[in-house]
Amino acid sequence: MPMRRSSGALALAVAVLALLAPGPGYRPAGAVEGEDAATYVAAVEQAKGHLLVSRAVYRRGQRIRAGVHASHPIQELGYRLWRPVTRLDPDLGARVQAALREPGRAIEAAVAGGEYDALVDRTLALLDQAIERVAGAAARTDPRLQARVLQALLVGIDEEYGEAVAEGRVVLEIEYQDAWGFFQRLRALWATLRPRLPATAAEAAGTIDAQMDLLARAFAGIESPPKPVAVDRVKAALDAIAAALRRSVG
Repeated sequence: MPMRRSSGALALAVAVLALLAPGPGYRPAGAVEGEDAATYVAAVEQAKGHLLVSRAVYRRGQRIRAGVHASHPIQELGYRLWRPVTRLDPDLGARVQAALREPGRAIEAAVAGGEYDALVDRTLALLDQAIERVAGAAARTDPRLQARVLQALLVGIDEEYGEAVAEGRVVLEIEYQDAWGFFQRLRALWATLRPRLPATAAEAAGTIDAQMDLLARAFAGIESPPKPVAVDRVKAALDAIAAALRRSVG
């Protein structure tokens, strides 16, 4: 949903501002001068989360809801997804922009579920190409960059879940589903970062694993849970992951 900042997200946001700032001498391979590759990768990962939600609800026959989620990358992130890559590779940038509009068109055309699945997969693969072009090898190999991206997803989950749940129930299902999509990307990216952490980060990694398990229960499915995990408990897990990430990457 549109960018917003709840009080519950404030501590995480402050931490992310520090982590997203490029460190001394930090120049991701292929990045446009003056732009931080982690900021770009984080935006792309959020777009991926929205697309995963769109695919999940389309599989359930919720075509209108799927269209809403498919539109989020364009409405909420827009040119931030294609402008950095366009500056480096105009053809790839144009293809990324076009690909991000295709899911919405496919939903309007009521394509078959398998066809929509394949379309989303192609779009996700193209977004990976864009990440590779903008961030270079750092997107796969730099733990600090990867931790920054995770931190940004933590803030997104905090904001969306805080909007979704009130008085012990899900009051805004779209926000819950956005948080679910961001968590899918958070969990996948953590699985790639964890093996790259030094042995000295074992305790921090264990903390993150435990909190990921809690979040997995909070986001057990795309449908709104009848008894959602309390907002404060989810926020505590997100805060713990944020702190452990800072300890693990230094």
